Amino acid sequence: MLHLGMLLNLFTLLLLKFCQGTYSSDFWSCAIEFCSSDSTSFSNASFDESSSFISIWELTEDSDLSISLPLYDGGEYNFRVDWGDLSNSTIIYSFDQIDVTHMYNQTGNYTVVINGTVNGFRFNSEGDNDKLKQISKWGNVKLGNLGEYFAGCSNLDITAIDTPDLSDTSNLAGMFRDALSLTFENGEIESWNVRTFYSIFCYLIFYINYNFVI
Repeated sequence: MLHLGMLLNLFTLLLLKFCQGTYSSDFWSCAIEFCSSDSTSFSNASFDESSSFISIWELTEDSDLSISLPLYDGGEYNFRVDWGDLSNSTIIYSFDQIDVTHMYNQTGNYTVVINGTVNGFRFNSEGDNDKLKQISKWGNVKLGNLGEYFAGCSNLDITAIDTPDLSDTSNLAGMFRDALSLTFENGEIESWNVRTFYSIFCYLIFYINYNFVI
C-alpha cells in the first residue's frame, strides 16, 4: 500500500516527466502513459544492495523519536533508505526532501540501510549527530569534500571491515572531531587511502586517543 510520501514522490516524478515532454501533452493522458510504462514506479528503482551503507542509530528517552540524515545543499542523492522499523522504504533524491527525516514510534536501536547514490554526508556537529551509534558497513557512500563529516558524533564507533569511498574526497579536516567513543573495533582504518590528501595532518590528529601511523 502506498503511503503519502511515496504518492508525493510519484506525483513529483510524473510532473517532471510531463514538463520535460517525455509523455503526451495532456497531463492525465501522461499519467496513464507513465503508469503503464516500464518506468512505472520509482520505488522499483534498481539499487545495488551489495554496496549498502549500514549504520545503527539509538533513540533514547532523552531524544526525540526521529532520525534526520545529514545531507546538504550541493550533494548528489538518489538512494533508497530502509529505516529499520518495518515501515516502507523511502526514495531520497534531494537534500531538503521532507523524507530525509523519519519518525519512529518508540525508543531503541535502529539499523538504517542506504542503497544508491550518496555523495555528501556531513554532520558538522549538528543535527542528530549524538544518535549515530555505529557504522557497520561503508558501502559506496561518498562523504563529499567539506570536512567535519562525523564531527560531534560522540556516541559513534566504527565496526565496518570495508573502507569508505574517498575517491572524490581531498578534505578530511575534523572528520571525527569530538567523536569520543571511537575505538574502530574490527575496523580496517589502516587500509584507508589517505596518502594524497592535503588535509592529512588534520586526519592524523582527528582523534587524540587513537594511534595510527600511515
